Amino acid sequence: MCIPALCLLLFQGADQPPEATLALDVLDGGDFSLGVDPELNRVPWWRTRSGVPRVEPSKGGGILVLEAGCAVEQPFALHGNAPFVFAGELTGRGAVEIEDGAGGVARAELEFAEPTRVELDRVWLERELGRASTPRYTLRLFGTDTEAPARWRGLSVTTPAPEPTLPEMRIDVLARIDHIVLPYLEHGLDRVGPRATQFVTQLFDTDTAAPSGAPLSRVGYSPLFDNLLFAYHREPREEWGVALTAHLNDFLELCLHPTTGLPRTWDPVADQPVDGEPIEIAIHLRFLIDAAERGPEALRQRCLEAARRIGEWVLAYGVLPTGEVAPKYRPGDGRPYTETAPLRRLDVPAQLARLGARIGDERHLRTAREAVRVLEYAHHWPGTWDRIDPGFDDDYGHYGERAVTMWEAWPDEPAFRDLALSGWHTYAPLWRDAVRHGGNIAADQVRCWRIAERIARLEPELAPSIASLVDEAARLHYKGGQGTDGVWVDVTIFGFDPQRLPVGDTAGVPHNLLEGLAVAHDDKLGLATPDTRARFLLAMAATDLAFGGRYGYITGTRRAVGQGATNPAIGSLRLLPALVDLLERLPG
Repeated sequence: MCIPALCLLLFQGADQPPEATLALDVLDGGDFSLGVDPELNRVPWWRTRSGVPRVEPSKGGGILVLEAGCAVEQPFALHGNAPFVFAGELTGRGAVEIEDGAGGVARAELEFAEPTRVELDRVWLERELGRASTPRYTLRLFGTDTEAPARWRGLSVTTPAPEPTLPEMRIDVLARIDHIVLPYLEHGLDRVGPRATQFVTQLFDTDTAAPSGAPLSRVGYSPLFDNLLFAYHREPREEWGVALTAHLNDFLELCLHPTTGLPRTWDPVADQPVDGEPIEIAIHLRFLIDAAERGPEALRQRCLEAARRIGEWVLAYGVLPTGEVAPKYRPGDGRPYTETAPLRRLDVPAQLARLGARIGDERHLRTAREAVRVLEYAHHWPGTWDRIDPGFDDDYGHYGERAVTMWEAWPDEPAFRDLALSGWHTYAPLWRDAVRHGGNIAADQVRCWRIAERIARLEPELAPSIASLVDEAARLHYKGGQGTDGVWVDVTIFGFDPQRLPVGDTAGVPHNLLEGLAVAHDDKLGLATPDTRARFLLAMAATDLAFGGRYGYITGTRRAVGQGATNPAIGSLRLLPALVDLLERLPG
Protein backbone atom coordinates (compact mmCIF):
# COMPACT_ATOMS: atom_id res chain seq x y z
CA MET A 1 0.00 0.00 0.00
CA CYS A 2 1.02 3.63 -0.26
CA ILE A 3 0.07 6.70 1.73
CA PRO A 4 -2.84 7.64 -0.53
CA ALA A 5 -2.75 11.43 -0.47
CA LEU A 6 1.03 11.61 -0.37
CA CYS A 7 1.74 8.91 -2.95
CA LEU A 8 3.39 10.72 -5.83
CA LEU A 9 1.02 9.48 -8.51
CA LEU A 10 -2.13 10.34 -6.56
CA PHE A 11 -1.18 13.62 -4.97
CA GLN A 12 -1.24 15.75 -8.12
CA GLY A 13 -3.77 18.54 -7.83
CA ALA A 14 -4.33 18.38 -4.08
CA ASP A 15 -3.86 21.58 -2.13
CA GLN A 16 -3.55 20.29 1.41
CA PRO A 17 -2.10 17.32 3.27
CA PRO A 18 -4.28 14.30 3.90
CA GLU A 19 -6.18 13.45 7.04
CA ALA A 20 -3.48 13.39 9.69
CA THR A 21 -2.97 12.25 13.25
CA LEU A 22 0.10 14.25 14.23
CA ALA A 23 -0.06 17.78 15.67
CA LEU A 24 3.18 19.30 14.36
CA ASP A 25 4.48 22.36 16.22
CA VAL A 26 5.95 24.73 13.62
CA LEU A 27 6.93 27.43 16.14
CA ASP A 28 10.43 27.26 17.65
CA GLY A 29 11.60 28.43 21.05
CA GLY A 30 8.06 28.84 22.28
CA ASP A 31 8.92 27.60 25.76
CA PHE A 32 11.65 30.28 26.16
CA SER A 33 13.73 27.75 28.09
CA LEU A 34 16.94 29.13 26.56
CA GLY A 35 16.34 32.58 28.04
CA VAL A 36 18.09 35.58 26.46
CA ASP A 37 21.50 34.91 24.97
CA PRO A 38 23.86 36.88 27.24
CA GLU A 39 26.40 37.66 24.52
CA LEU A 40 24.07 38.51 21.65
CA ASN A 41 21.21 39.87 23.80
CA ARG A 42 18.71 37.99 21.63
CA VAL A 43 15.86 35.62 22.39
CA PRO A 44 16.64 32.43 20.45
CA TRP A 45 14.40 31.89 17.40
CA TRP A 46 12.76 35.32 17.73
CA ARG A 47 13.46 38.59 15.94
CA THR A 48 13.23 41.71 18.07
CA ARG A 49 11.14 44.38 16.31
CA SER A 50 11.43 47.00 19.02
CA GLY A 51 12.36 47.45 22.65
CA VAL A 52 14.26 44.99 24.83
CA PRO A 53 12.40 41.73 25.52
CA ARG A 54 13.16 39.89 28.74
CA VAL A 55 12.84 36.24 29.69
CA GLU A 56 12.23 35.29 33.31
CA PRO A 57 13.04 31.74 34.42
CA SER A 58 10.07 29.59 35.21
CA LYS A 59 9.39 25.96 35.97
CA GLY A 60 9.35 24.01 32.72
CA GLY A 61 10.71 26.86 30.59
CA GLY A 62 10.67 30.63 30.72
CA ILE A 63 8.31 33.60 30.56
CA LEU A 64 8.67 36.17 27.78
CA VAL A 65 8.09 39.67 29.18
CA LEU A 66 7.15 42.46 26.76
CA GLU A 67 6.67 45.95 28.16
CA ALA A 68 5.02 48.81 26.29
CA GLY A 69 6.70 49.40 22.93
CA CYS A 70 8.45 46.02 22.92
CA ALA A 71 7.70 43.51 20.16
CA VAL A 72 9.09 40.23 18.84
CA GLU A 73 8.22 38.11 15.82
CA GLN A 74 8.84 34.73 14.25
CA PRO A 75 7.92 33.33 10.82
CA PHE A 76 6.46 29.85 10.48
CA ALA A 77 5.86 27.56 7.54
CA LEU A 78 2.69 25.63 6.69
CA HIS A 79 1.74 23.41 3.80
CA GLY A 80 -0.94 24.82 1.49
CA ASN A 81 -4.18 25.68 3.22
CA ALA A 82 -3.57 23.48 6.24
CA PRO A 83 -5.29 24.68 9.42
CA PHE A 84 -3.24 25.92 12.34
CA VAL A 85 -3.74 27.02 15.93
CA PHE A 86 -1.58 29.55 17.78
CA ALA A 87 -1.79 28.90 21.52
CA GLY A 88 -0.12 30.21 24.64
CA GLU A 89 -0.67 31.51 28.14
CA LEU A 90 -0.85 35.28 28.66
CA THR A 91 -0.86 37.44 31.74
CA GLY A 92 -1.07 41.24 31.41
CA ARG A 93 -1.84 43.43 28.44
CA GLY A 94 -0.54 42.86 24.92
CA ALA A 95 -1.39 42.19 21.31
CA VAL A 96 -0.93 39.40 18.76
CA GLU A 97 -0.58 39.86 15.02
CA ILE A 98 -0.41 37.24 12.31
CA GLU A 99 0.65 38.25 8.81
CA ASP A 100 0.20 35.98 5.83
CA GLY A 101 2.30 35.61 2.67
CA ALA A 102 0.24 38.19 0.81
CA GLY A 103 0.94 40.87 3.44
CA GLY A 104 -2.45 40.81 5.15
CA VAL A 105 -2.39 41.36 8.93
CA ALA A 106 -4.89 40.41 11.62
CA ARG A 107 -4.49 41.80 15.15
CA ALA A 108 -5.98 40.85 18.51
CA GLU A 109 -5.72 43.13 21.58
CA LEU A 110 -5.69 41.08 24.77
CA GLU A 111 -5.76 41.75 28.52
CA PHE A 112 -5.87 39.23 31.37
CA ALA A 113 -5.29 39.79 35.07
CA GLU A 114 -4.63 36.09 35.63
CA PRO A 115 -2.77 33.54 33.45
CA THR A 116 -5.17 32.73 30.62
CA ARG A 117 -4.83 30.41 27.64
CA VAL A 118 -5.13 32.19 24.30
CA GLU A 119 -5.95 30.43 21.02
CA LEU A 120 -6.10 32.02 17.57
CA ASP A 121 -6.53 29.91 14.46
CA ARG A 122 -6.66 30.15 10.70
CA VAL A 123 -10.43 30.63 10.80
CA TRP A 124 -9.95 33.74 12.95
CA LEU A 125 -7.18 35.02 10.67
CA GLU A 126 -9.22 34.63 7.50
CA ARG A 127 -12.29 36.17 9.12
CA GLU A 128 -10.22 39.21 10.05
CA LEU A 129 -8.60 39.37 6.58
CA GLY A 130 -11.88 38.85 4.75
CA ARG A 131 -10.23 36.33 2.42
CA ALA A 132 -8.29 33.06 2.31
CA SER A 133 -4.81 33.32 3.75
CA THR A 134 -1.63 32.06 2.15
CA PRO A 135 1.76 30.87 3.47
CA ARG A 136 4.21 31.91 4.64
CA TYR A 137 3.16 33.40 8.00
CA THR A 138 4.69 35.65 10.63
CA LEU A 139 3.59 35.73 14.26
CA ARG A 140 4.13 38.98 16.18
CA LEU A 141 3.76 39.65 19.90
CA PHE A 142 3.50 43.16 21.35
CA GLY A 143 3.67 44.71 24.78
CA THR A 144 1.20 47.57 25.11
CA ASP A 145 1.30 48.57 28.80
CA THR A 146 4.28 49.27 31.07
CA GLU A 147 2.18 48.78 34.22
CA ALA A 148 0.87 45.42 33.00
CA PRO A 149 3.47 44.00 30.61
CA ALA A 150 2.55 41.05 28.45
CA ARG A 151 3.89 37.86 30.01
CA TRP A 152 3.80 34.92 27.60
CA ARG A 153 4.65 31.27 28.25
CA GLY A 154 4.17 27.90 26.55
CA LEU A 155 3.66 29.18 22.98
CA SER A 156 3.02 26.89 20.03
CA VAL A 157 1.66 26.91 16.51
CA THR A 158 0.33 23.46 15.69
CA THR A 159 -0.87 22.07 12.38
CA PRO A 160 -2.07 18.61 11.37
CA ALA A 161 0.60 16.55 9.63
CA PRO A 162 0.85 13.05 8.19
CA GLU A 163 1.97 10.30 10.54
CA PRO A 164 2.48 7.13 8.50
CA THR A 165 3.86 3.98 10.02
CA LEU A 166 7.50 3.25 9.25
CA PRO A 167 6.56 0.41 6.84
CA GLU A 168 4.16 2.75 5.01
CA MET A 169 6.84 5.43 4.83
CA ARG A 170 9.29 2.95 3.35
CA ILE A 171 6.81 1.78 0.73
CA ASP A 172 6.14 5.38 -0.26
CA VAL A 173 9.86 6.17 -0.55
CA LEU A 174 10.46 3.08 -2.70
CA ALA A 175 7.58 4.10 -4.98
CA ARG A 176 9.08 7.56 -5.34
CA ILE A 177 12.50 6.15 -6.20
CA ASP A 178 10.91 3.98 -8.86
CA HIS A 179 9.05 7.02 -10.18
CA ILE A 180 12.42 8.66 -10.85
CA VAL A 181 14.55 5.68 -11.83
CA LEU A 182 12.23 3.75 -14.14
CA PRO A 183 11.53 6.65 -16.56
CA TYR A 184 15.28 7.23 -16.87
CA LEU A 185 15.89 3.55 -17.57
CA GLU A 186 13.17 3.62 -20.25
CA HIS A 187 13.69 7.04 -21.83
CA GLY A 188 17.11 8.35 -20.78
CA LEU A 189 19.65 5.72 -21.78
CA ASP A 190 21.98 5.73 -24.76
CA ARG A 191 20.12 4.57 -27.86
CA VAL A 192 21.96 6.75 -30.38
CA GLY A 193 24.79 5.65 -32.65
CA PRO A 194 25.49 2.05 -33.60
CA ARG A 195 26.07 0.86 -30.03
CA ALA A 196 23.47 1.10 -27.29
CA THR A 197 24.88 1.55 -23.81
CA GLN A 198 23.61 1.83 -20.26
CA PHE A 199 24.78 5.44 -19.92
CA VAL A 200 22.35 8.28 -19.24
CA THR A 201 22.42 10.16 -22.54
CA GLN A 202 19.02 11.64 -23.29
CA LEU A 203 17.06 14.13 -21.22
CA PHE A 204 13.30 13.82 -21.59
CA ASP A 205 10.18 15.81 -20.85
CA THR A 206 8.70 15.49 -17.38
CA ASP A 207 5.12 15.40 -18.65
CA THR A 208 5.38 13.53 -21.96
CA ALA A 209 8.70 11.61 -21.80
CA ALA A 210 9.52 13.01 -25.26
CA PRO A 211 13.24 13.71 -25.84
CA SER A 212 14.31 17.12 -24.58
CA GLY A 213 17.17 18.51 -26.63
CA ALA A 214 20.05 16.70 -28.29
CA PRO A 215 21.79 13.71 -26.70
CA LEU A 216 24.54 14.53 -24.22
CA SER A 217 27.95 14.70 -25.87
CA ARG A 218 29.91 13.20 -22.97
CA VAL A 219 28.57 10.43 -20.76
CA GLY A 220 29.78 7.80 -18.31
CA TYR A 221 29.48 8.44 -14.61
CA SER A 222 25.92 9.38 -13.67
CA PRO A 223 24.31 10.33 -10.35
CA LEU A 224 21.38 8.12 -11.38
CA PHE A 225 23.41 4.93 -11.06
CA ASP A 226 25.50 6.31 -8.21
CA ASN A 227 22.34 6.70 -6.11
CA LEU A 228 20.77 3.52 -7.44
CA LEU A 229 23.83 1.67 -6.14
CA PHE A 230 22.99 2.70 -2.58
CA ALA A 231 19.28 2.06 -3.04
CA TYR A 232 20.02 -1.40 -4.39
CA HIS A 233 22.25 -2.19 -1.43
CA ARG A 234 19.37 -1.31 0.89
CA GLU A 235 16.65 -2.91 -1.25
CA PRO A 236 18.11 -5.45 -3.72
CA ARG A 237 15.35 -5.37 -6.30
CA GLU A 238 15.97 -7.51 -9.36
CA GLU A 239 15.13 -4.73 -11.82
CA TRP A 240 17.58 -2.39 -10.14
CA GLY A 241 20.25 -5.08 -10.05
CA VAL A 242 19.90 -5.82 -13.76
CA ALA A 243 20.24 -2.11 -14.61
CA LEU A 244 23.25 -1.67 -12.34
CA THR A 245 24.98 -4.73 -13.74
CA ALA A 246 24.53 -3.51 -17.30
CA HIS A 247 25.76 -0.02 -16.40
CA LEU A 248 28.81 -1.27 -14.52
CA ASN A 249 29.76 -3.61 -17.36
CA ASP A 250 29.65 -0.69 -19.80
CA PHE A 251 31.49 1.58 -17.37
CA LEU A 252 34.28 -0.95 -16.78
CA GLU A 253 34.67 -1.62 -20.52
CA LEU A 254 34.24 1.85 -22.01
CA CYS A 255 35.03 4.45 -19.33
CA LEU A 256 38.45 3.26 -18.17
CA HIS A 257 41.49 3.69 -20.40
CA PRO A 258 43.04 0.28 -21.24
CA THR A 259 46.64 1.46 -20.69
CA THR A 260 46.49 3.98 -17.85
CA GLY A 261 43.37 2.58 -16.20
CA LEU A 262 42.18 6.16 -15.62
CA PRO A 263 38.55 7.23 -15.94
CA ARG A 264 37.38 8.73 -19.21
CA THR A 265 34.09 9.77 -20.76
CA TRP A 266 32.24 8.28 -23.72
CA ASP A 267 30.89 10.03 -26.82
CA PRO A 268 27.53 8.28 -27.31
CA VAL A 269 26.89 9.71 -30.78
CA ALA A 270 30.22 8.71 -32.31
CA ASP A 271 30.48 5.69 -30.00
CA GLN A 272 34.08 6.57 -29.21
CA PRO A 273 35.98 7.04 -25.95
CA VAL A 274 37.19 10.55 -25.16
CA ASP A 275 40.84 10.11 -24.19
CA GLY A 276 42.21 13.60 -24.74
CA GLU A 277 40.11 15.60 -22.29
CA PRO A 278 41.35 15.87 -18.68
CA ILE A 279 38.74 15.01 -16.08
CA GLU A 280 38.58 15.02 -12.29
CA ILE A 281 38.79 11.42 -11.19
CA ALA A 282 37.69 11.37 -7.54
CA ILE A 283 34.02 10.82 -8.24
CA HIS A 284 34.78 7.89 -10.57
CA LEU A 285 37.18 6.34 -8.07
CA ARG A 286 34.60 6.71 -5.33
CA PHE A 287 31.94 5.12 -7.54
CA LEU A 288 34.15 2.10 -8.19
CA ILE A 289 34.98 1.65 -4.50
CA ASP A 290 31.29 1.98 -3.61
CA ALA A 291 30.42 -0.60 -6.28
CA ALA A 292 33.07 -2.93 -4.86
CA GLU A 293 31.38 -2.63 -1.46
CA ARG A 294 27.68 -2.43 -2.41
CA GLY A 295 27.19 -3.40 -6.03
CA PRO A 296 26.05 -6.66 -7.62
CA GLU A 297 28.17 -9.45 -6.17
CA ALA A 298 29.45 -10.71 -9.52
CA LEU A 299 31.09 -7.37 -10.35
CA ARG A 300 32.55 -6.35 -7.00
CA GLN A 301 36.02 -7.76 -7.58
CA ARG A 302 36.29 -6.21 -11.06
CA CYS A 303 35.34 -2.83 -9.63
CA LEU A 304 37.92 -3.17 -6.87
CA GLU A 305 40.65 -4.09 -9.36
CA ALA A 306 39.73 -1.08 -11.50
CA ALA A 307 39.98 1.16 -8.44
CA ARG A 308 43.33 -0.42 -7.57
CA ARG A 309 44.70 0.42 -11.06
CA ILE A 310 43.66 4.03 -10.70
CA GLY A 311 45.30 4.18 -7.28
CA GLU A 312 48.57 2.81 -8.64
CA TRP A 313 48.67 5.43 -11.38
CA VAL A 314 48.00 8.23 -8.92
CA LEU A 315 50.74 7.04 -6.58
CA ALA A 316 53.18 6.82 -9.48
CA TYR A 317 52.39 10.06 -11.32
CA GLY A 318 49.86 12.16 -9.39
CA VAL A 319 51.66 12.93 -6.12
CA LEU A 320 53.24 16.36 -6.48
CA PRO A 321 56.56 17.47 -4.94
CA THR A 322 54.57 19.54 -2.44
CA GLY A 323 52.81 16.44 -1.13
CA GLU A 324 49.51 17.42 -2.71
CA VAL A 325 47.72 15.02 -5.07
CA ALA A 326 46.59 16.10 -8.54
CA PRO A 327 42.79 15.96 -8.84
CA LYS A 328 42.59 15.85 -12.66
CA TYR A 329 44.17 13.58 -15.31
CA ARG A 330 44.17 13.14 -19.07
CA PRO A 331 43.17 9.50 -19.54
CA GLY A 332 45.02 8.91 -22.81
CA ASP A 333 48.52 9.53 -21.45
CA GLY A 334 47.80 9.84 -17.72
CA ARG A 335 49.17 13.37 -17.42
CA PRO A 336 48.12 15.01 -14.11
CA TYR A 337 46.61 18.49 -13.93
CA THR A 338 46.19 20.83 -10.97
CA GLU A 339 43.95 23.49 -12.54
CA THR A 340 40.94 22.91 -10.31
CA ALA A 341 39.28 24.72 -7.43
CA PRO A 342 41.32 24.55 -4.20
CA LEU A 343 38.36 22.84 -2.52
CA ARG A 344 39.22 19.72 -4.59
CA ARG A 345 42.59 19.28 -2.84
CA LEU A 346 41.51 16.35 -0.68
CA ASP A 347 39.06 14.69 -3.09
CA VAL A 348 41.48 12.10 -4.45
CA PRO A 349 43.39 11.56 -1.16
CA ALA A 350 40.10 10.72 0.57
CA GLN A 351 39.39 7.96 -1.94
CA LEU A 352 42.99 6.74 -1.80
CA ALA A 353 42.58 6.34 1.95
CA ARG A 354 39.43 4.28 1.42
CA LEU A 355 41.13 2.18 -1.23
CA GLY A 356 44.21 1.60 0.91
CA ALA A 357 42.11 0.46 3.84
CA ARG A 358 40.12 -1.83 1.57
CA ILE A 359 43.16 -3.57 0.06
CA GLY A 360 45.50 -3.23 3.04
CA ASP A 361 48.02 -0.90 1.36
CA GLU A 362 49.54 1.71 3.66
CA ARG A 363 51.12 3.61 0.77
CA HIS A 364 47.68 5.13 0.19
CA LEU A 365 47.45 6.03 3.88
CA ARG A 366 50.80 7.81 3.80
CA THR A 367 49.86 9.74 0.64
CA ALA A 368 46.54 10.85 2.10
CA ARG A 369 48.12 11.80 5.42
CA GLU A 370 50.74 13.96 3.72
CA ALA A 371 48.06 15.75 1.67
CA VAL A 372 46.19 16.56 4.89
CA ARG A 373 49.32 17.87 6.58
CA VAL A 374 50.11 20.12 3.61
CA LEU A 375 46.62 21.59 3.75
CA GLU A 376 46.71 22.09 7.52
CA TYR A 377 50.00 23.96 7.45
CA ALA A 378 48.49 27.30 6.41
CA HIS A 379 44.76 26.58 6.72
CA HIS A 380 42.26 28.31 8.99
CA TRP A 381 38.49 27.97 9.30
CA PRO A 382 36.86 31.33 8.43
CA GLY A 383 33.48 32.65 9.53
CA THR A 384 31.44 34.24 12.31
CA TRP A 385 28.03 33.24 13.65
CA ASP A 386 26.19 35.73 11.45
CA ARG A 387 28.37 35.06 8.39
CA ILE A 388 29.18 31.42 8.93
CA ASP A 389 29.19 30.65 5.20
CA PRO A 390 31.00 30.08 2.90
CA GLY A 391 33.51 28.86 5.49
CA PHE A 392 31.12 26.28 6.94
CA ASP A 393 29.25 25.00 3.90
CA ASP A 394 32.17 25.18 1.46
CA ASP A 395 35.46 24.82 3.38
CA TYR A 396 34.25 22.45 6.06
CA GLY A 397 31.68 20.89 3.77
CA HIS A 398 34.52 19.74 1.51
CA TYR A 399 37.63 19.42 3.67
CA GLY A 400 35.67 18.18 6.66
CA GLU A 401 33.86 15.54 4.64
CA ARG A 402 37.10 14.26 3.12
CA ALA A 403 38.72 14.19 6.55
CA VAL A 404 35.85 12.15 7.99
CA THR A 405 36.03 9.76 5.03
CA MET A 406 39.73 9.19 5.72
CA TRP A 407 39.10 8.93 9.47
CA GLU A 408 36.44 6.25 8.91
CA ALA A 409 38.88 4.29 6.76
CA TRP A 410 41.77 4.63 9.24
CA PRO A 411 40.22 5.22 12.70
CA ASP A 412 43.61 5.26 14.46
CA GLU A 413 45.20 7.91 12.24
CA PRO A 414 45.30 11.19 14.23
CA ALA A 415 45.86 13.48 11.22
CA PHE A 416 42.44 12.66 9.79
CA ARG A 417 40.66 12.89 13.14
CA ASP A 418 42.37 16.16 14.02
CA LEU A 419 41.35 17.89 10.77
CA ALA A 420 37.74 16.76 11.08
CA LEU A 421 37.45 17.79 14.73
CA SER A 422 39.32 21.08 14.39
CA GLY A 423 36.67 22.25 11.95
CA TRP A 424 33.86 20.81 13.99
CA HIS A 425 34.92 22.49 17.23
CA THR A 426 35.33 25.77 15.34
CA TYR A 427 31.95 25.72 13.65
CA ALA A 428 29.65 23.93 16.09
CA PRO A 429 29.17 26.97 18.40
CA LEU A 430 28.94 29.35 15.43
CA TRP A 431 26.39 27.04 13.78
CA ARG A 432 24.26 26.90 16.91
CA ASP A 433 24.17 30.70 17.15
CA ALA A 434 23.49 31.06 13.43
CA VAL A 435 20.53 28.69 13.61
CA ARG A 436 19.06 30.15 16.79
CA HIS A 437 19.61 33.81 16.02
CA GLY A 438 19.08 34.12 12.27
CA GLY A 439 22.58 34.08 10.81
CA ASN A 440 23.32 33.97 7.09
CA ILE A 441 22.91 30.29 6.23
CA ALA A 442 23.31 28.62 2.82
CA ALA A 443 21.02 25.83 1.66
CA ASP A 444 23.93 23.48 1.02
CA GLN A 445 24.97 23.56 4.67
CA VAL A 446 23.19 20.21 4.83
CA ARG A 447 26.42 18.58 3.62
CA CYS A 448 27.74 19.45 7.08
CA TRP A 449 24.85 17.60 8.72
CA ARG A 450 26.21 14.44 7.10
CA ILE A 451 29.65 15.20 8.51
CA ALA A 452 28.17 15.74 11.97
CA GLU A 453 26.25 12.48 11.80
CA ARG A 454 29.40 10.55 10.90
CA ILE A 455 31.46 12.27 13.61
CA ALA A 456 28.83 11.17 16.13
CA ARG A 457 29.58 7.55 15.15
CA LEU A 458 33.31 8.06 15.53
CA GLU A 459 33.16 10.19 18.70
CA PRO A 460 30.06 9.00 20.60
CA GLU A 461 30.53 11.55 23.39
CA LEU A 462 29.70 14.27 20.86
CA ALA A 463 26.45 12.59 19.78
CA PRO A 464 24.06 14.43 22.17
CA SER A 465 25.25 17.91 21.15
CA ILE A 466 25.29 16.89 17.47
CA ALA A 467 21.75 15.54 17.73
CA SER A 468 20.38 18.80 19.13
CA LEU A 469 22.24 20.84 16.50
CA VAL A 470 21.00 18.76 13.58
CA ASP A 471 17.44 18.88 14.92
CA GLU A 472 17.55 22.67 15.30
CA ALA A 473 19.07 23.05 11.83
CA ALA A 474 16.31 20.88 10.32
CA ARG A 475 13.71 23.14 11.92
CA LEU A 476 15.47 26.27 10.67
CA HIS A 477 15.79 25.10 7.06
CA TYR A 478 12.16 23.96 7.04
CA LYS A 479 11.09 27.35 8.42
CA GLY A 480 13.37 29.46 6.25
CA GLY A 481 13.19 27.65 2.92
CA GLN A 482 9.52 28.36 2.18
CA GLY A 483 8.59 31.33 0.02
CA THR A 484 5.41 33.39 0.05
CA ASP A 485 4.04 31.10 -2.67
CA GLY A 486 4.05 28.26 -0.15
CA VAL A 487 6.73 26.33 -2.06
CA TRP A 488 9.98 25.19 -0.50
CA VAL A 489 13.12 25.85 -2.54
CA ASP A 490 16.84 25.87 -1.80
CA VAL A 491 17.74 29.42 -0.80
CA THR A 492 20.04 31.29 1.52
CA ILE A 493 18.30 31.96 4.84
CA PHE A 494 18.98 35.15 6.78
CA GLY A 495 16.99 36.34 9.76
CA PHE A 496 14.91 33.15 9.39
CA ASP A 497 13.65 34.31 5.99
CA PRO A 498 14.51 33.16 2.45
CA GLN A 499 16.72 35.56 0.52
CA ARG A 500 16.97 34.10 -3.03
CA LEU A 501 20.51 35.27 -3.71
CA PRO A 502 21.70 35.22 -7.34
CA VAL A 503 24.65 32.93 -6.55
CA GLY A 504 24.27 29.45 -5.10
CA ASP A 505 20.49 29.40 -4.66
CA THR A 506 18.25 27.26 -6.88
CA ALA A 507 14.64 27.85 -7.68
CA GLY A 508 13.76 24.24 -8.45
CA VAL A 509 13.36 21.06 -6.44
CA PRO A 510 14.57 21.76 -2.86
CA HIS A 511 17.05 18.91 -2.91
CA ASN A 512 19.23 20.33 -0.15
CA LEU A 513 16.28 20.78 2.19
CA LEU A 514 14.92 17.30 1.49
CA GLU A 515 18.37 15.72 1.76
CA GLY A 516 18.83 17.47 5.09
CA LEU A 517 15.47 16.29 6.41
CA ALA A 518 16.33 12.77 5.29
CA VAL A 519 19.77 12.89 6.93
CA ALA A 520 18.17 14.26 10.09
CA HIS A 521 15.96 11.16 10.30
CA ASP A 522 18.70 9.37 12.20
CA ASP A 523 17.80 6.70 14.72
CA LYS A 524 21.24 6.67 16.36
CA LEU A 525 20.89 10.39 17.09
CA GLY A 526 17.35 9.91 18.34
CA LEU A 527 15.91 12.01 15.50
CA ALA A 528 13.99 9.33 13.60
CA THR A 529 10.77 10.83 14.95
CA PRO A 530 7.26 11.44 13.59
CA ASP A 531 8.04 15.18 13.54
CA THR A 532 11.09 14.67 11.29
CA ARG A 533 9.10 12.44 8.95
CA ALA A 534 6.21 14.92 8.88
CA ARG A 535 8.46 17.80 7.79
CA PHE A 536 9.92 15.65 5.02
CA LEU A 537 6.48 14.57 3.78
CA LEU A 538 4.99 18.06 3.86
CA ALA A 539 7.94 19.57 1.96
CA MET A 540 7.77 16.61 -0.42
CA ALA A 541 4.05 17.14 -1.00
CA ALA A 542 4.63 20.79 -1.92
CA THR A 543 7.46 19.67 -4.21
CA ASP A 544 5.13 17.22 -5.94
CA LEU A 545 2.68 20.01 -6.68
CA ALA A 546 5.21 22.61 -7.78
CA PHE A 547 7.68 20.47 -9.73
CA GLY A 548 6.22 17.00 -10.24
CA GLY A 549 5.04 15.40 -13.45
CA ARG A 550 4.12 12.01 -14.79
CA TYR A 551 7.74 11.12 -15.56
CA GLY A 552 9.58 12.92 -12.78
CA TYR A 553 10.39 16.47 -11.71
CA ILE A 554 11.13 19.63 -13.63
CA THR A 555 14.24 21.64 -12.90
CA GLY A 556 12.80 25.16 -12.39
CA THR A 557 9.83 26.78 -10.69
CA ARG A 558 7.82 27.24 -13.87
CA ARG A 559 6.99 24.91 -16.69
CA ALA A 560 7.95 26.09 -20.14
CA VAL A 561 4.92 26.51 -22.39
CA GLY A 562 4.34 27.08 -26.08
CA GLN A 563 5.25 25.31 -29.26
CA GLY A 564 8.42 23.27 -28.91
CA ALA A 565 8.72 23.95 -25.17
CA THR A 566 10.10 21.12 -23.06
CA ASN A 567 10.55 20.57 -19.36
CA PRO A 568 13.42 18.13 -18.86
CA ALA A 569 13.29 15.87 -15.81
CA ILE A 570 16.56 17.17 -14.38
CA GLY A 571 14.88 17.85 -11.06
CA SER A 572 14.47 14.09 -10.66
CA LEU A 573 18.22 13.57 -10.42
CA ARG A 574 18.44 16.36 -7.84
CA LEU A 575 15.72 14.79 -5.72
CA LEU A 576 16.90 11.17 -5.89
CA PRO A 577 19.68 11.47 -3.25
CA ALA A 578 17.18 12.64 -0.63
CA LEU A 579 14.95 9.64 -1.23
CA VAL A 580 17.89 7.24 -1.11
CA ASP A 581 19.18 8.90 2.06
CA LEU A 582 15.81 8.38 3.72
CA LEU A 583 15.55 4.79 2.47
CA GLU A 584 18.90 4.05 4.11
CA ARG A 585 17.57 5.39 7.41
CA LEU A 586 14.23 3.55 7.43
CA PRO A 587 14.02 0.07 8.96
CA GLY A 588 13.26 -2.85 6.70
